[in-house]
Amino acid sequence: MGRGTLLALTGACALLAAAAALPGLRAAWEAPGRTLPATAERYFTPEEAARGRAYTRPRYAFAIAGRLLIIPFLLVLGLSPAGAALRDAVARIVGPRPLLTAVGVGLAVFLLLQAIGFPLTFYVGYLREKTFSLSTQTAPAWLWDYLKGTVLGGALFVIAVAGWSALARRFPEAWPLPAWGATLLLTILLVGGAPVLIDPLFNTFTPLPEGDLRARVAALAARAGIPAGEIYQADASRRTVKANAYVTGLLGTSRIVLYDTLSRAADREAQEVVVAHELGHWRAGHIWKGIGLSAAGLFVLFWLLWAVERQALRIPLLGLKGAGDPTSLPLLLGVALAILLLTAPIQHALSRAFERESDAASLELTGQREAFIRAEVALARTNRADLTPPAWAVFWFYTHPPVLERIGMGEAFRPD
Repeated sequence: MGRGTLLALTGACALLAAAAALPGLRAAWEAPGRTLPATAERYFTPEEAARGRAYTRPRYAFAIAGRLLIIPFLLVLGLSPAGAALRDAVARIVGPRPLLTAVGVGLAVFLLLQAIGFPLTFYVGYLREKTFSLSTQTAPAWLWDYLKGTVLGGALFVIAVAGWSALARRFPEAWPLPAWGATLLLTILLVGGAPVLIDPLFNTFTPLPEGDLRARVAALAARAGIPAGEIYQADASRRTVKANAYVTGLLGTSRIVLYDTLSRAADREAQEVVVAHELGHWRAGHIWKGIGLSAAGLFVLFWLLWAVERQALRIPLLGLKGAGDPTSLPLLLGVALAILLLTAPIQHALSRAFERESDAASLELTGQREAFIRAEVALARTNRADLTPPAWAVFWFYTHPPVLERIGMGEAFRPD
């Protein structure tokens, strides 16, 4: 596989991604339908359906556009002498230090990607959320959160690049194996450490006050056969009007967290079914299963990237000096993102299966069919859900079943 084959491969990835974008671009400006399915008509008004479409449909196109901004940039940089020029420029600054060169190239690539993606991120993450009355943040507060996330993401990215470069230089014929092991370990440490090291950077967590809600959450956990552990409330209302709950942590840091927007809700039974859904994830071991599935996917991905690097080393124009040369970073990152984009339907299908399992657990633990439906309806209204998403969008983007499917599960449930 020479340079021509690499170009053909990356061109095919770009064409497939562009083909996927076309339906999204059409759907983004498609006129709202005049009729709703019978299930939707029982719970939502046409105005609510139109509002959900107006908010959600463009997001499909924006999600693809974000990737089409980044992936071609990386592939052009990686398949031209520009990658070697970037490496050499960094080496002139740090001297003949391969590890520092990898750090410098990694930082430069990360900052370039942030600069390319920031306008779309700001528009989608802040301006549109304000337009649809979903964000409670000021622009400076949003930018501060963005800066913290960028610094954290940049640090992790640079560490990963430096680790890959060091391992690839040390084990040029088999670096995917130690890189995979290190990534798996880092993933477990991050999931375990996130509740105490990362999450507090973005929210304030306080113990859920003693009272009826805390007692009901503890009772649900006991019913699920799960030690309740710590039960916290997050000050999500300073950022959004959306309500949610989640279970997080591993290895002694596990905890149940409720958004304060949820804990203040008046519908007590709906609160329970939302929390029970999250306990369903915990009971089913979805955190560990997710880590395991990600590990399997990464194992294959790393060996594919190793094969791409081996072929790139045979192309004199690219100027690679050996395995682990950060010159290949843009190419490997571009190929990795293209593969992840093209395999997103598989990832999301597994996620939807997990969510259905947790919905079933919520109904089983609470026995509250009507409350389950009320919760889904309330969340769909608050979150501006697309009530009738195109099948292609569900296939490509949805990590959760569409809202009408979830309501249908509630309607079909019959407690013993």
